Amino acid sequence: MNKIFTVLIVLFSTITFARKLETPVNIHESHFSEAYEKYPTVPKGMLEAVAFTQSRFHHMQPDVETSCIGLPKYFGVMGLVENGKNYFRSNLNLVAQLSQIPVDEIKSSAKQNILAYAKAYSQIQQNLQLTNASIEEQYPVLIELSELPNSTNLHDNFALNSHLYAVYFFLNQAEFQEAYLFPNYQIDFNSIFGNENYRLLSSPKVFIDTDNIKNENGDEFTFKLNPCNNYAPALWVPADASNYSSRSGTAITAVTIHDMEGPYSGAISWFQNPVSNVSAHYNIRSVDGQITQMVCEIDKGWHVGNSNPYTIGIEHEGFVAYIGWYTEAMYQSSADLVKDIVADYSINPLRCYNGPGTSGIVELGACIKIKGHQHFPSQTHSDPGPNWNWRYFYKLLNPNISVNIISSTSSNFYDSGLDTSNYSNDERNHYLFNIPGATSVNLNFNSFNLENNWDYLWIYDGDNWNDPLIGVYTGTTSPGLITSSSPNLFMEFTSDCATTAPGWDASISVNTASPACGIPQNLQTSAQMFDATLSWDLVSGASSYALRYKHTHHANWTTVNVTSNSYLVTGIGANTEFYWQVAAICGTDTSAYNGEFFATIPAVGITTLNSCSGDFRDSGGDNGQYINNQDWTYVIAPGTEVTVDFTMFDVEAGYDFLYVYDGSSIAATQFAGSPFSGTSLPPQLVSSGDGITFRFTSDNRTHGDGWEATWTCSGMIADTIKPTTSASNIPNPAMGNFTADFSDADNVGGSGVKHQFYQVADTDGSEWRANDGNGFFNDDFDATIHTDWIDSSGVWSVTGGYLTQTDQANGNTNLYADCDQNANGKYLYHFKNRISGAGANKRAGLHYMCDDASQPNRGNSYFVWFRQNDAKLQFYKVTNDVFTLEKDVPFSFNANQWYDVKVVYDKNTGTTEVWFDDEYIDSWTDASPLTTGNQISLRSGNCVYDVEDFRVYKNRTVSETITVGSGATNDIRYSGTPAGRINSIVIDSAYNVSVLTTEYVNVDLTTSIDELSENELVVYPNPFSDELTVRFKDVEQRNITLKNISGQIILNETVNELYWSVSLNHLAKGVYFLQVQTVDELKTIQLIKQ
Repeated sequence: MNKIFTVLIVLFSTITFARKLETPVNIHESHFSEAYEKYPTVPKGMLEAVAFTQSRFHHMQPDVETSCIGLPKYFGVMGLVENGKNYFRSNLNLVAQLSQIPVDEIKSSAKQNILAYAKAYSQIQQNLQLTNASIEEQYPVLIELSELPNSTNLHDNFALNSHLYAVYFFLNQAEFQEAYLFPNYQIDFNSIFGNENYRLLSSPKVFIDTDNIKNENGDEFTFKLNPCNNYAPALWVPADASNYSSRSGTAITAVTIHDMEGPYSGAISWFQNPVSNVSAHYNIRSVDGQITQMVCEIDKGWHVGNSNPYTIGIEHEGFVAYIGWYTEAMYQSSADLVKDIVADYSINPLRCYNGPGTSGIVELGACIKIKGHQHFPSQTHSDPGPNWNWRYFYKLLNPNISVNIISSTSSNFYDSGLDTSNYSNDERNHYLFNIPGATSVNLNFNSFNLENNWDYLWIYDGDNWNDPLIGVYTGTTSPGLITSSSPNLFMEFTSDCATTAPGWDASISVNTASPACGIPQNLQTSAQMFDATLSWDLVSGASSYALRYKHTHHANWTTVNVTSNSYLVTGIGANTEFYWQVAAICGTDTSAYNGEFFATIPAVGITTLNSCSGDFRDSGGDNGQYINNQDWTYVIAPGTEVTVDFTMFDVEAGYDFLYVYDGSSIAATQFAGSPFSGTSLPPQLVSSGDGITFRFTSDNRTHGDGWEATWTCSGMIADTIKPTTSASNIPNPAMGNFTADFSDADNVGGSGVKHQFYQVADTDGSEWRANDGNGFFNDDFDATIHTDWIDSSGVWSVTGGYLTQTDQANGNTNLYADCDQNANGKYLYHFKNRISGAGANKRAGLHYMCDDASQPNRGNSYFVWFRQNDAKLQFYKVTNDVFTLEKDVPFSFNANQWYDVKVVYDKNTGTTEVWFDDEYIDSWTDASPLTTGNQISLRSGNCVYDVEDFRVYKNRTVSETITVGSGATNDIRYSGTPAGRINSIVIDSAYNVSVLTTEYVNVDLTTSIDELSENELVVYPNPFSDELTVRFKDVEQRNITLKNISGQIILNETVNELYWSVSLNHLAKGVYFLQVQTVDELKTIQLIKQ
């Protein structure tokens, strides 16, 4: 009986966990470029294609993980085999022979690995006279260099052709051609494989019987029938009969998820090796999810030890230690296969493991039926490892859900056991809070108790599980107060098959006003071995952020408060999954948390970190131990002296070693006592240069608890490069409110942007001012003292284009103005000043955050004070009009010389920082900072004090709304070319100040009809898309005419009413003119149709 077999061929893509397949970063690009330069006959892209197929560009060190199916070990970027176990070919030795590069160098050096393969490729090209051959004609070279058997056995030949297909598949993809800069090949697959073989490798349908294989067109192939008829889409290549056995009637009750620790084609070939003594029922290819069955389900595959009799084994192409193998195509194909299996054997798909990815051996209970090799009892292998996304896989197996809608706050929210009993086993419940009239939903958990690490509650900020994840909760650590950012909150609860608990009790309430503080979005993570940089989009109005993170298996959070939109986590475990959350803080309001998972990479190779402080631990982090067979290097290179202090140390004496080098590489001199081993605490280590390097090695047995250490910089980060800033998205002209975008950056390896400020000024044609009610201030002192200033004490005037105070007998002059400093978290006060005169106690400065500047010492405030004669910078705080000197800083500056002054005040930290001519001077931090201020004040004592270009900025995010209109509350209040100005300044953590960036704004308020006085008329909306409305001041006969830009009349009507509306959705997009004629006047309004 014929059977149709469907091969799932999915578009090429790459991923981390279960997302779309992306192009992995090629960190060895320079080595590939060198190889092509040295061996120009090697086709561009061919080396990357082999490396991608064999290793995903990782320099593989197979001691990290041994294949659970016994495949030979693959070495290096090119994935070469040294010991083929009397079945595979030793292509590593062949490459070494042809390249004349020693085997050890090929194994240890990524560069030598690539160069050796390239030289061997070039040599074989010459031997086969293929140096000028087309890309399609290169396949004999690939065959010569492959580890796979090249025999007359049809199954070996199929495995080899699978390898060739994967290489040419890569070369044919436009995404990879663009990403890795090789030619736009259009591969002729038929010329390589022949029609029959190519159709077998890529055909969506094949017809199979006992004697032949045919496609839909009747073309014959040479591969044999799958005798099992278990899963139609699978290809059939039988394992050697000596590698599997009978189940002897044992029922199938579980599914084992494996990874191969090698390539797909290698596993197929290995299961056919009669001496391998291993097999699985199915193999799945990474790039497209193709499935090859090799053992009938009725038979017992040899893949999971004592659990073989009752399980079906599925091998997935890839390596535990490296990301990039578990693609969406593979997940979908594997899930479809598992759904078919569980349907055949009445296995509940809810019994799939639903927790975070796991490292090492983690035995799960017998009620979990679909799980990894590492989860079965008495195992020694740890696949599929922490990078397998069990949560996503669980959803693929269980796609259909029913949702309980909650639309009332009248009662508490309970689990299925309510407030009287426990929830049940095997639950999968979904809840959607959708309460009419709410802008957000609050859930306050009064009690919480789930079976720890087995039963989970997932909470999402939205109406389904594709919305941002607020958190995942298990055990007895309560979620506390959960607040959504919208009217909806979605929850999923899952329980396993054993042990229940009381569940939860939560109170429901809603908010009807818009939240004051937005939830951070676009959470991103960049993880290395022992650290991760967490970042998110800035939240408008946020002064700081509450950030917390934890190991996914642990209940306790590490919580920090940060003032920027990124944070570096250090000292965490390698090859481990973590969960982190962040919430925005806007004054007294805190948003809901948004959360995401991330995984650190395995402890192999070299990692470099430029941070000036952090925690340094072994690869087990703060809750685990390092593992055997490690060899990794960790470089801490902030560009300045580094101090390391150990608080705990325990490694196997005489076998495991921590080497420490006084510099940024292992070529530097070792510290005295290095390498460190045993339990004696290393001494404090202080570098003599710009960094410290650690290298750790462990043998293959016995390990200790590792170590705990911290590092700090002994000086400022050696970053002297100014950050950059720019403003964009400025309309020309501005006819109403608009959003300005800002782009800020620090140099690569720099200290990072710390402060971001902007100022909006406007002009009526005579001078540039700013709206002090919006937290801005601007006075260039070009003509006379503006009425915004109040002269309370001293002799103040404007002369020569600057402000001057000339009463040298006055010890406390005062010129003050209103400036609202309440809405934002940081302010920058920027001005130029000059101190001169005949006295011996000349001094001057600025009061800021004043609540009553009319008082002698300005009520409650701060002031920075520049003492010219005494050569000091002083920081003062004023409480109830009594000032206190808080800090005295030696600082020399010249009399009668202009200096550019910048003062930054951060309410969140209470810190004031001061710069002179962009040179950072010093700072002072108030433990009880002032958070309200309404005025600023210039002050001098016994001197001539000159000031010009006085400006107040406030902090910003990456985009800010600029209000435009004639109303008094707008940022820009006039028409003109230009009428507005946007200034942007940023400062990095090394105190470098950017160059001031200025964007001018042309404004035409004649088109801002919504700003017209109610005594005339209002036209809205403008711009419009459908209906246009005109509101008049009174009832009077008026003639209304609408014309296009060419003067053509679109409509002409006479009205005698307060309101007139018309539908204009039929008009094309563009500019139109509305004329309103009364007895006394004609008004023309410019309109824009969107």
